[in-house]
Amino acid sequence: SAGGISPTSATSGGTRWWQRNASIVSGAMDFNFPLFVLLASVTRGARFFLIAGLFNRFGTPIKLFIERNLTTVALVSVGVIVLGFVIIGRLI
Repeated sequence: SAGGISPTSATSGGTRWWQRNASIVSGAMDFNFPLFVLLASVTRGARFFLIAGLFNRFGTPIKLFIERNLTTVALVSVGVIVLGFVIIGRLI
């Protein structure tokens, strides 16, 4: 797969490429590190509970939807996370 990213590595455990890049960019932009760690923890936890809630509510159909549209779902998720960082950054 291009860039060493495959659907299985993108959904499996470990650090994803966009998480590493977000960490690097936040450091380069002199983002408050403790706040970054707090927000990263909250957003990862929120993502876990969102996916668990979707699986609980919709079962296999939502899992198949996510697998078929992984790129779109991932891009929307990253967009929401970035938007969250921007909003929190402007509030603080």
